[in-house]
Amino acid sequence: MVSFAKYTIIDWIAFIQVLLIWFYMAYRSGQWIVSVACSNGWRWWNRKNKKKRWPWLRFTKHSILTVFSLVLSL
Repeated sequence: MVSFAKYTIIDWIAFIQVLLIWFYMAYRSGQWIVSVACSNGWRWWNRKNKKKRWPWLRFTKHSILTVFSLVLSL
């Protein structure tokens, strides 16, 4: 604590102000990144060519149903 004794109240106020500005800028940039990601994801999710969205889904769905029917037949 001796090392902090040389700082005055003005130094601490300036330090807190810098911290507040930094946290505000980090919050706003994170908010912007999330909004861009959500808007791009929303446009991708609602696009017209739904067959190209997940080309592997039909195969996976068929495989799961086949395995499930084989398990039930045991």
